Amino acid sequence: YEMDAYSNANGKLLLANLPSETQATIFKKITLIPHTPFTVTDRAAFQQQLDLLRGQSVVTERDEDILGHCDIASPVYDHMGNCCSAVSIVCTATWKPGTIPINPFCCKLQKTFPEKWGFTAHGKPPRI
Repeated sequence: YEMDAYSNANGKLLLANLPSETQATIFKKITLIPHTPFTVTDRAAFQQQLDLLRGQSVVTERDEDILGHCDIASPVYDHMGNCCSAVSIVCTATWKPGTIPINPFCCKLQKTFPEKWGFTAHGKPPRI
């Protein structure tokens, strides 16, 4: 199953953290097709959303790609401090912030996974 980068938390997080020139090049090639009534399809609104998401430690999406689908993503930074990937958790859209502590779990994944690969969650070199 493939998801469009503009309708899920991982894709939005990665797009938001690209260098501006790269982001602009990719953004020109994206057609914002609605998957649900909640998919952002207005280019100006989507760009504004990316601007707000840049540098965030947790990004969420609800019902934009599939109704009933919610995902939460956190960035992973390489040794140079660049966002190189993301970790995410997918759950049902009935999840509400504060009901199950998913954000701390996602942040723990954000820290532990990359350190195993030699990267860090905060763009600092891993401790050896």
